[in-house]
Amino acid sequence: MSLGTALRARADFLDVRIFNTATYTQTVSGAVFQGYDFEMDAITQSAAGFNSAKVTYPGGRSPVALTQSPTDSEFFKTDFGPYGSLAALHAALPLGDYTTSFTNGTITDSATIDSAPIISRTRFLS
Repeated sequence: MSLGTALRARADFLDVRIFNTATYTQTVSGAVFQGYDFEMDAITQSAAGFNSAKVTYPGGRSPVALTQSPTDSEFFKTDFGPYGSLAALHAALPLGDYTTSFTNGTITDSATIDSAPIISRTRFLS
């Protein structure tokens, strides 16, 4: 499940999402847990809208740059993991406010998401 937020009325910005993902590898005898990942991404409306983004959060590695996709300049992303447990993920990436700031020259805008209500999603790899 993802949570998104909207910025003030800006034509360039569409969505910010954050996820916790539990990843499993599907085997003949069942599923093997691979770890938890944390992902944050942002989608803009046009490539000219923003050319850099970063996320500031309560963790020790903050702030972290979001990488602009080489194939889709409207998409920015960062992800962390895998972590062996949800507790380990939360120790590195504590619950709280995650603020993404976007810039393009002198234009700066931001969106904040509270990570506390995030529900993990599950991904199976074959």
